[in-house]
Amino acid sequence: MTGRKYFDFTKPNFPDEFEKLVRFLYGQSEYREPALGQVPSYVTDFKRPYFGTTTRKELAINALKEEKLSVLSYCEDFFSKVYETLDGFIIDTDKEKVDEVDEVVWNHVNDLLPLSRDCIDVLETMITCNKNESTVNCIHNFLEKLLTYREKAKGNRRVDYQSDHFHFFVYYLYMNLVKFLITKNNFELLKHFLHNYYVRNKYINSKLQNFSTFYPNTRAFEVRKSKLQLNRRSLLADLLKQGCKDDEIEMDNIMQADLLLKMYACKEEKNERIFWYPVSLVYAEMREQPFELFVRAESKEFFNNTLGVLGFNRENLENIKKQLSELSRYSYHLGWIEPLQLSNIDNLATKD
Repeated sequence: MTGRKYFDFTKPNFPDEFEKLVRFLYGQSEYREPALGQVPSYVTDFKRPYFGTTTRKELAINALKEEKLSVLSYCEDFFSKVYETLDGFIIDTDKEKVDEVDEVVWNHVNDLLPLSRDCIDVLETMITCNKNESTVNCIHNFLEKLLTYREKAKGNRRVDYQSDHFHFFVYYLYMNLVKFLITKNNFELLKHFLHNYYVRNKYINSKLQNFSTFYPNTRAFEVRKSKLQLNRRSLLADLLKQGCKDDEIEMDNIMQADLLLKMYACKEEKNERIFWYPVSLVYAEMREQPFELFVRAESKEFFNNTLGVLGFNRENLENIKKQLSELSRYSYHLGWIEPLQLSNIDNLATKD
């Protein structure tokens, strides 16, 4: 009888058993399953995995540190996996709503941050452990290949900002490379990455570009800011700060690098027009002291070994000073900053 449904009316709890009988006859269970709740975000959020990227990063870094033979082949292998990963982020506008492309770009920017950090780790280790002409050329070629992604797109419809996540990716890497070389006082190598030219597109309309080719198109960010009515001076600057993970020293180093790039652009402007906008300086609004590089450069010896290597001298400093004054006067995007003060330009190379 154990397999049969029954109700025991011999016990004192007759009312309870009687209710169970009635519920059974009408097919109404005493206990009901609760309604399903919201699906946890970690289940539905789609995270693009970087299959093999982190592993290959570790192989490359270990090979560099252990000075293995054919060490650059490990780096090239890592770079190949980076290209393969980036290929998966090319936006097909035929599959996306045009008015949502800015959202897709923004999500891709954030999705690619872990990959960019892997790249930075490898580049810094290459410079630290294996600094020679072959390594420098390998890095140069890697940067050039990344520039080609700024032109990649899918779909018959074209949106002029559907590759802006690639713009930010290569800009972010270049900014961090410059920052690293400054903090390591490696101005000879910095001169290479500033002064040498880059082939922006190796396949279509190839031509030489100066370092300003790394400055990104930010149309997608402006569209997003307008659409969401964000009260932000620059989403590009916000992303740079986000990459520093609230580390004030790291952000200081980014702003210092940004200002140096602007000054270098001003120095070279007599020969060719170079655009560089030090957007990160929006976070220097309340800063009163110059950046460390420019404080130390009051020493003539330090100046000659650093800024002097990049071609700075008393003559072009006057031209730079003039342009920085105009930047402060007309650049409302930056807020109330003083580039002349941040660069310490009046005191550079003044002390024996």
